[in-house]
Amino acid sequence: MVRSFTFSRSSWQKWILLLVLSGMAVMWIMPVSASPATDWFDKGNSSYYAGRFDEALLAFNKSLELNPDSAVAWTGKGNALNWLGHYDEALFAFNKSLGLNPDSAAAWSGKGSALAGLDRYDDALLAFNKSLEINPGAARIWKFKGNLLNMLDRNNEAVAAFNKALELNPDYIDALNDKGITLYKLGRGSEALAAYNKSLELSPGFINALENKALLLDAMGQYDEALVFSDRALGANQNSSYAWNSKGNALANLTRYNEALAAYDHATGGPVDSEVYYNRGRSLTALGRYADAVSSFDTALGAKPNLTAAQVTEVQVARKSALQKQNPAQQTSSSPAMTSAAPGQTPQQTKTAPLTYAPVSAIVLMAGIAIWVRRRNSPP
Repeated sequence: MVRSFTFSRSSWQKWILLLVLSGMAVMWIMPVSASPATDWFDKGNSSYYAGRFDEALLAFNKSLELNPDSAVAWTGKGNALNWLGHYDEALFAFNKSLGLNPDSAAAWSGKGSALAGLDRYDDALLAFNKSLEINPGAARIWKFKGNLLNMLDRNNEAVAAFNKALELNPDYIDALNDKGITLYKLGRGSEALAAYNKSLELSPGFINALENKALLLDAMGQYDEALVFSDRALGANQNSSYAWNSKGNALANLTRYNEALAAYDHATGGPVDSEVYYNRGRSLTALGRYADAVSSFDTALGAKPNLTAAQVTEVQVARKSALQKQNPAQQTSSSPAMTSAAPGQTPQQTKTAPLTYAPVSAIVLMAGIAIWVRRRNSPP
């Protein structure tokens, strides 16, 4: 006997409801797949935040092939290109994005980064200002604006921008560090020191602030403390050229020249070679190793980054002094006295005067702007 099933109106409605609810559950558990363009965009974002900028660029390009009118994909592409140092292409990408969405704060800030990478600082400042008009609560963009104003030597305005960033985010250690750099340039050493100290209270191992505090303490004549903070920076990064150079300066100022030379030798091959070789030459001069000093000064004059005109003159004077000490018969009464021993001192006791630079800025910019040192920064 075959049993048949019949449904009353109410039972039929229950089955329909059950099927609908089951379908909704399936849809909830397994959402409809996003479009291929969106999938590629998501892959680009994932690669970008992982620091794989070449992969990110490929993914954003795939997304744009499928949807060329995606403003966010153009912005993502521009960010990846900025990190790769392709600023002209990045600028094109941000302009495409802004053509599609002129109110994108992210695209305006990215465009500012690209323009700064092209040394178009005034245009970059306009772009950052536009970004802040749209999103005035973006602490990072206030910091980037401060960095740019610093580079333009509009230092008081830069401090105001950093203060705005810190008003929005009081624990922003990069803004504290960069504010310290600018205060140092303004000759406000004690305030700069306070900014570095606050940054280090929040993050004791923050190498940027450790390096910059060491440089500042050396400039303030606090050589023993400068040595302590140089060593702390080296504890955070044993390969830091900045920290080795700072350590060499502190040791040289303590007339510990052989130890200074060892520190400078560790610093060579990095981004501060011109000043390292100059400072190395000064210590060699103090030790009476004049031929080696001349060779070191020659390397300083040819090293990158290039010295300013004033620094070139300083190196040339030091080189001439070392040559005259190497060949006393050529020395005249008009010889520079900057490396001469004071009465009662031997040349080995003469304190050197290492080339003094403002603390280096190791800041990060959105989209990886290279003019501010990118070496320790991650994407936003």
